[in-house]
Amino acid sequence: MRIGAHVRTSKGLVDAVTYARSVGCETMQIFAKTPLQWHAPERDERDLSAFRSALAEHGMTLAATHGAYLVNLASLDEELWLRSIDALADEIVRAADLGAPAVVTHLGSAPGSREHACLRVAAAATRALQMTDGCAAGVFLENSSGSGRTLGSSSEEIIAVFDAIPASLKTRVAVCVDTCHAHVAGYDLSTPSGWRTLLSPFARAEARVALVHANDALYGCGSRRDRHAWVGEGTIGEAGFALLFEQEQLHNADVVVEMPGAPPTKDALNVARLKELRDG
Repeated sequence: MRIGAHVRTSKGLVDAVTYARSVGCETMQIFAKTPLQWHAPERDERDLSAFRSALAEHGMTLAATHGAYLVNLASLDEELWLRSIDALADEIVRAADLGAPAVVTHLGSAPGSREHACLRVAAAATRALQMTDGCAAGVFLENSSGSGRTLGSSSEEIIAVFDAIPASLKTRVAVCVDTCHAHVAGYDLSTPSGWRTLLSPFARAEARVALVHANDALYGCGSRRDRHAWVGEGTIGEAGFALLFEQEQLHNADVVVEMPGAPPTKDALNVARLKELRDG
């Protein structure tokens, strides 16, 4: 299990790799474009090539890119839904250009039937994958904290989306588990039973968990309040993250932290804590 962090690219792609290596990352996650805008200029091929070369030089991998926050694959607004599909397809292409296996996407939110909303997410993801046919990258479906009308707070809702995607496209679809989101949604990840309850449905559905966002939770289990805490300092606690590394289902997953606070300390310290739990 490679451990890393979500890294800013404001100083350039190559600098992001250098920074990631300096704080002990074995892998990393980045935004492929500004997450609060629909559009972004195309990357220069020279920048992309330099980034991929820097990854190889430092023995680093790109675990995933993270998609824009504006995307709502469940929206009942047809214009927003179609725009979200186009944006997701663009993110998939950008992920592939950077050498990432997939883009992490939230499912979105919608009023009314959650079953219908999950089917709408699946239809949107299917269209985006079809639009990028032949592309090496795919989609990682991220669970949510369950606040408001957001989808994906339960493993079953993630599976409802996964199951509705055509079998021919499923090789490009996997799951991203955010530990903070899962914990505040009601899965007590400080306990073995909480981990089993969260992961067992994915195993039964043969939905691969490819990425873990290893974030402790500032608020309690079931609070539905998404505020990240440093590893071991929240309500999941050190014991909960030790259990993460005992889950056979996650042994081929990458692990990245998404921490509040000032770099480089926030990343160096949390990456080191996870490595100690993994290797200890």
